[in-house]
Amino acid sequence: MRNSTNLLVPNASDPIARVYMPRPSRHPNIFRKRIDRTEGNPQPGDWVAVYATDVDPSPANPNNEPLLFAYGIYNPRSEVAVRLYFWQTRLPDLADWDSLIKDAIDLRHQTLLIPNTTNAYRIIHGESDGFPGLVVDRYGDCLSAEAFSLGMAQRAPELLARIHSLLGTKHSLVCASPQFTSQEGGIWQDSKSENFPAYATIEENQVKYRIHFGTGAQNRFLLRST
Repeated sequence: MRNSTNLLVPNASDPIARVYMPRPSRHPNIFRKRIDRTEGNPQPGDWVAVYATDVDPSPANPNNEPLLFAYGIYNPRSEVAVRLYFWQTRLPDLADWDSLIKDAIDLRHQTLLIPNTTNAYRIIHGESDGFPGLVVDRYGDCLSAEAFSLGMAQRAPELLARIHSLLGTKHSLVCASPQFTSQEGGIWQDSKSENFPAYATIEENQVKYRIHFGTGAQNRFLLRST
């Protein structure tokens, strides 16, 4: 087997494909033209280990072997062929995702104090929170996710379940971005949790609003609440 689609973290017992590029990068989006080669026949949505080939000699690496510097999710159909999630040499685990989620929630709750005025706000904002290709908004008891990458579309339901456990929210909706097919090279079927409501009642500054999902109204409201 290989470390394939829908795995929230790589399986330590399976081989992981490799992607090689000239230099290490701290930017989460690795464009296809920056990749020198791959090993292990990675498929769209697979986890990959990312190596730099142009490394400076050091006592620990006298032969200038390629340097493992990050793990990401691969999609050769996209111009952004790899999205990086973890800059480390050990395999990512669930605790790594939980740490990213907790940091994002703490920023909104402990630093910005957003829940003091509203129960409708952005929980995950893509690259800025360590989730390239994913945006998650909260509307009361509902989480609404928009996926901009194949890897995040595949993993969003499980990520939302982990966010639910911290926020106490109950319902989830996962939608692909309008440009998903042209940018990611595939078709994605939107999904929602069982008994997902047609609308949510939210509150901001003691004023209540009814948000109807699927009309676009929730996105217009979001611009006012983040």
